[in-house]
Amino acid sequence: MKLELFAIGKEKSSLYAPLVSLYVQRITRWPLAVTPFEVSAPEAQIQDRSDTKLLSLSKDCDYHVLLDEKGAQYTSTQFTSFLQRLENERHKKVGFLIGGATGHGQNIKREIHAHLSFGLATWPHQLVRIMILEQIYRAQQILAQHPYHK
Repeated sequence: MKLELFAIGKEKSSLYAPLVSLYVQRITRWPLAVTPFEVSAPEAQIQDRSDTKLLSLSKDCDYHVLLDEKGAQYTSTQFTSFLQRLENERHKKVGFLIGGATGHGQNIKREIHAHLSFGLATWPHQLVRIMILEQIYRAQQILAQHPYHK
């Protein structure tokens, strides 16, 4: 199973880019790619254009997980079980979709297989990239019975 992270915004910040690279190198159980993108549009259209771009970029994925404040909240072990279930179901490519500050519209929410949340707080999209990568790495370590999770 391959994992791909689609996220609005460039990986240009010196604070975030090295962490993204570090996690991409550390995650070896599943092939992983991070695809940042930018959307230019008037503020009233940015949400629709972002959602359209997310769906377009992730069209090759056979399973989509939207990171959204109203999504399911998992412990790390529950998230591990979620990834393992997707693997057992033989999904070829799972896409994790992260939008921008305007959130997501109803059109994309209807086309998504699962919704995931990191709590009720609002997080910067660049930090959410790190958070999902950390959870994927932690899941890998849990499945390997490595003491990292302890």
